[in-house]
Amino acid sequence: MIFMTKRLVIPIDGRSIIILINSSAEETVHDTFVQVIIRFCQNEFVAKSFPEITFQLFDDPAAEGSHSEGGLAYANFTKAKEGIAHITIYVSNMLMSFFSDEEVLQKGIYSTLVHEITHILQAFSSNAVFKNIAAVKQLLAKSRELEKNVQGIGVMRYVLRHFFQRIFIEGLAEYSEKFFTGKIFFSENTFNQLLYDANTNVEYFLPYLEKVQKSMMQKIDEETFAKELNQFYESASIGVYGIGEHMVFSILFIDHSQTLPHLLTLELFDFVRLYEKCMEKKKSVPVISFTSGKGVFDYKREVEKLNVFYEFFKKESSN
Repeated sequence: MIFMTKRLVIPIDGRSIIILINSSAEETVHDTFVQVIIRFCQNEFVAKSFPEITFQLFDDPAAEGSHSEGGLAYANFTKAKEGIAHITIYVSNMLMSFFSDEEVLQKGIYSTLVHEITHILQAFSSNAVFKNIAAVKQLLAKSRELEKNVQGIGVMRYVLRHFFQRIFIEGLAEYSEKFFTGKIFFSENTFNQLLYDANTNVEYFLPYLEKVQKSMMQKIDEETFAKELNQFYESASIGVYGIGEHMVFSILFIDHSQTLPHLLTLELFDFVRLYEKCMEKKKSVPVISFTSGKGVFDYKREVEKLNVFYEFFKKESSN
């Protein structure tokens, strides 16, 4: 017998909880499952690790073509490898297993959900991300080797580009580390705190950048300029972790179609543009931007300033 699927989308603190009901059970039974799912998503830190989770209610495994006839629920490992949390719950089996009373049924549903979401987290972390993290770490190692070359007026533009690259690489690594240790919770409070921290990091290094830019209009020796340039770079490096983590979190929090494994495949420019698009959707000012000029710190805007200062410097040097 085929039933029309009922689709519920329940927002919980900025996350999307999707419940697909394809079951012949009574409405009151469905209500019990929905209530437990909502409570589970509100309380369990593992559930808070995903910006979107889909729960699908079937009568029994046979209705979905599953081979696990006695199973209570099923964590979709194929989707988990793509960073998608999807749990199928077999209503008839749950009712048969926890039939004594309503309280027992609710506890049974809850414990089953904890079990299945843990499997998803395991599958996600071991299969979908670790290989990509290894690649990111290789890029990070190469990136750090380049720090030794940061000196002199000729590399200022490179320094800014390198800063953006480190935001991307360090941000993904920082976010992933916290994700795997259960320290990432999707909520408006987390979004606001990370946004505040990222803006604070930018405000910290901007005075050092302005100092470098002013020095480009003065006839200072190469050694002094290199020192100021490194001061800016070191001050900016402190913030790459927080700014990058904020960007990764914001993308996943605002655009639930995105996943961490997918972000790991993006080029730097595409990553920043996606972040800008998400912040625009949230009606928030981006902390950084590449060419739009919308960010508190914009790469193109700063490069254009450098071009003006550099031309001035060349003209003064020739006199």
